[in-house]
Amino acid sequence: MRAKSVLFTLLVLLGGTAIAADVDPRTRPIEPVRDALAKGDVDAAVAAGEQAVAADPKCSVCQQWLGRAYGRAARQASMFTAMSWIEKCRAAFEKAVELDGKNVDARVDLAEFYAEAPGVAGGSLEKARAQAVEIARLDPVVGHVILGRVKMKDKDLPGAEAEYKQAFATDAKSLKALAGLVNFYTEQKRFDDAFAVCAKAQEAAPDSTRAHYQFGKVALLSGREMEKGLARLDLFLAKPPDKDGPTWADAHWRKGNILAALGKKAEAKAEYETALKLNPGHAGAAKDLKSL
Repeated sequence: MRAKSVLFTLLVLLGGTAIAADVDPRTRPIEPVRDALAKGDVDAAVAAGEQAVAADPKCSVCQQWLGRAYGRAARQASMFTAMSWIEKCRAAFEKAVELDGKNVDARVDLAEFYAEAPGVAGGSLEKARAQAVEIARLDPVVGHVILGRVKMKDKDLPGAEAEYKQAFATDAKSLKALAGLVNFYTEQKRFDDAFAVCAKAQEAAPDSTRAHYQFGKVALLSGREMEKGLARLDLFLAKPPDKDGPTWADAHWRKGNILAALGKKAEAKAEYETALKLNPGHAGAAKDLKSL
């Protein structure tokens, strides 16, 4: 049971709410998978992913998104069938990397799987590090972020912080670098440092909304600057989000969390409902609305 719960944390990241349209024609075969996951229809996502792979067995991105669909299926499965889905998830990610070693996103998915999964499910920090090294050759910023996650799992907090800081120093405009460092500081309850990173990111990219979302998240998790956090989330909602980052549904969910913490239950309810209208498969909004 513990293995399942640990891996499910990872699978939320792999197949979470940041599912957006992509105009790249090479990714069109997996659009039905992403659409189904966005709607919370896991069965349809698995079927679409398997169909895409059957149509083009050499398509790396098809294998990658099939792995994400399998990961979502594992989250919904019973403890008796979850391991089967988890094994399929790992196999699909490994196949995606085998088919295209330059598919950075697939390597990231595989590295995170190896880092988070228990050994019985194929997890291995050594394998995760090996993937991180390969990722760094293709994208140094992402490589540092993944190495940071691996070192976190290895309980090397100073090493993890160094990796996250290096990623952010390399590119303060990078969403992955920003989110990685902010997440590290919030997990360590170093909220002043997290707010400072948001400020630096906003200074580096004044027209970007990325730092606004991260500020709102830190405000929620710290219980500080929550009214300002609401305002910053509204600024995030004023522009279309990045395709590979938090969505409008995520922002409404975070707003709902802050409003609930402030005792404004009616307003929180409205935000959760808006999040679910935008993304019916948003697990966080659904759970928090139910428990409000």
